[in-house]
Amino acid sequence: MNGRDPTGGRAGRRSAPALLAAAVLAALMAGACGDNATGPAGGASLSAAEASDLAASMDGTGNEVVGTQTGRLDAAPGTPPVTASSGSAGSIAADVLSSSTTFHTERDCRLGGTLTVDGQVSHSLDTDTHTLTADFQGTYAHDRCVLRVRGHRITVTGNPSLTLEAHRQRVNGLPSGLQTLSLSGAFTWEKADGTSGSCDVDVQGQLDPDAHTRTVDGTFCGHDVHESLTWDGTNG
Repeated sequence: MNGRDPTGGRAGRRSAPALLAAAVLAALMAGACGDNATGPAGGASLSAAEASDLAASMDGTGNEVVGTQTGRLDAAPGTPPVTASSGSAGSIAADVLSSSTTFHTERDCRLGGTLTVDGQVSHSLDTDTHTLTADFQGTYAHDRCVLRVRGHRITVTGNPSLTLEAHRQRVNGLPSGLQTLSLSGAFTWEKADGTSGSCDVDVQGQLDPDAHTRTVDGTFCGHDVHESLTWDGTNG
């Protein structure tokens, strides 16, 4: 006898491939666990079609809010505080009425949740040409607002919100020139199947009263978006 275990060498030689296989299996299992740890919620994303539809929807709602506020200004342009300026020193009636006011809008989303828009609008009315000009800045915040996209529901919540900027001009109560609206920032979303994620937004919309079109361009949820839609002239 040489004092060596006659089976020891064989056991050691046979265990090396087994140990290697076990290590590979463990690594694969660890990777799978890691994927599940982030899960669909951490790595899910909206499709390009879904992103495009959501961009158009949010732009449309923003235009509704801004259009409503512009209509109110058109009906009562002298909302205090008003700064009046005149082209002629002897004129009694001011040629231009200027003002800066705040606004607050809270809307119920049709399928649940709310959208709140808060901001400030600087506006002026030329009483000679009957031209109203208004520039908006504000926050555009969803609170578990449920939107229907591509046949299913997506719940949107501000992260914390989007920034809204818009420009409006009306002559004799009708839109004149390009009416613009931009949205930038981020939001979170969740689908009914539990998948969720977050989206960065940087889009610009235009209403063209001459071409009767509404366009939306920019980046939305990691996708380039371009929407060109027929516009009937409302919410301008």
